[in-house]
Amino acid sequence: MVKVQFMSDLIEENGNSVKQNNMELKHKIAINSLVEVNCECSNSHGLRLFVSAHTRDCDGTPLYSLSLEKTQETIREREKDNVLNAYLKGLDDGCRIHGFDEDSLVLIKS
Repeated sequence: MVKVQFMSDLIEENGNSVKQNNMELKHKIAINSLVEVNCECSNSHGLRLFVSAHTRDCDGTPLYSLSLEKTQETIREREKDNVLNAYLKGLDDGCRIHGFDEDSLVLIKS
């Protein structure tokens, strides 16, 4: 029988798993900060958006969700806007795009 080992379960030098160590990492970019996407492999490269949520990858790596607006109220209002919905067609959560790590974002303004 083959035993499967996930990368996030590997034990590092400090005795913790990769996931345990990643879960201890803090998000460095505050919610509502303006950032620019700096990831040439992404269709979002060059966009300036606001950090709307702190999330994590399955291995505990800090990730960010981005939106066009700072506040949740404005996001909800924009979701009703058909023109914006057409622009955002294909995004998985209306006015947000998810899954950006810190290395793919440049902080413009906190």
